[in-house]
Amino acid sequence: MPVFALLDCNNFYASVERVFNARLHNRPVVVLSNNDGCIISRSKEAKELGIAMAVPLFKVKDIIEKHNVFVKSANFELYGDMSSRVMELLEDYSPDIQIYSIDEAFFLMPPSAPLKKCGGEIRDRVKKFTGLPVSIGFAKTKTLAKLANYLGKKTDEIVDLYNAGDADIEYVLAGIPVDAVWGIGHRCAKKLKQHGIVNALALRNADLNWVRKTLSVLGARTVLELRGTSCYSLTHTPDELAARRAVTCSRSFGKIVSTRQELKEAVSIFLTRAAERMRKLGFTAGALSVHISSDRFKTGKGYYSNTATYTSCVPSDANPELLHWAFDCLDRIYDPAFGYKRAGVILTDLIPFTAANARLLDEEYCRRMHNLMNVVDKMNRRWGRDTLRFFNALKEKEIRKRKESWYGKSDVNKAGSHTTNFAEIRGI
Repeated sequence: MPVFALLDCNNFYASVERVFNARLHNRPVVVLSNNDGCIISRSKEAKELGIAMAVPLFKVKDIIEKHNVFVKSANFELYGDMSSRVMELLEDYSPDIQIYSIDEAFFLMPPSAPLKKCGGEIRDRVKKFTGLPVSIGFAKTKTLAKLANYLGKKTDEIVDLYNAGDADIEYVLAGIPVDAVWGIGHRCAKKLKQHGIVNALALRNADLNWVRKTLSVLGARTVLELRGTSCYSLTHTPDELAARRAVTCSRSFGKIVSTRQELKEAVSIFLTRAAERMRKLGFTAGALSVHISSDRFKTGKGYYSNTATYTSCVPSDANPELLHWAFDCLDRIYDPAFGYKRAGVILTDLIPFTAANARLLDEEYCRRMHNLMNVVDKMNRRWGRDTLRFFNALKEKEIRKRKESWYGKSDVNKAGSHTTNFAEIRGI
């Protein structure tokens, strides 16, 4: 039976900022979302102050000022580059890796390997070459590996549940809340708690048929995984593919956006970002939705919110075609009588590109565009975001200008590029 392992970077965004600013060590640090609205990462010290995840910045202003919390604007390009470095180091220890998120990766280890020793070596090597702290857990299933990693974060140790006895595993599961179990969301946890299932051990011991009726087949598989029966391979299973039903990019503007052209520019950028993520997952979209909304708290003309969807008989992952869909949607819902506070793009009906139906009239064109987009994505990852862009995407300087206009100026500490901007590395 293979050993599932999970590597997770601790407090990832905040930890990356500390790598490039030694003055932030032992000081509470929070990182904000794109428009500097909500907290999306907290250092250990910030968590101990009671600062919650996803809380709006203005709600914790008093805590931040009282305890001298360092507030940082997010730099996702830098975080992506640091993530790639961690994953490259992990490849030296295992050829079988599934990058689950920007700061997490599942990987396989042979059962005969000294797991705690290997885990310690990986953790030390990542720390040495990137400066980032990581937690690692080993188990017989993905779900148990998640819980081993969860425990590792609490104890700052390498946790091996693969070689642990039943009594030890039961002890660990009894101390983990049911809503901390991978795949158990807020609503599912609420249902389970109503029936007295408050921790992972109680869920593991629950009647399988009852769980299947209450939480569906995915909940039943979670129970089996907690019992040591692997239901999910390292690669994506059909259920994991189905779980990725949409890729979205949505933002609130700092200032009201009124003109159709400005909205098109915003939608163009949002679509570009969403399409990049979709292609990275290996998907193609059969439908696209654009939504816009005005400021619900502004008096006067009232509140306006609308969504339009473009559905195609053949899926696509090419920016020119997806932008055509997006602008068609925007033209249908744009009302010049309102000023807009938020806009977003959602790509749906996702299927793997390899499973997409052949296009009757333009199959060759579709494949050429797919290959072109892959080249564009690789160039942008190698040389920096938007190094290559399509004609209807804004240039980098114009993007910065528009973002300042859309999101407003902020007194939050702005993030440097560090590893992704050669001019900054050279100090010019």
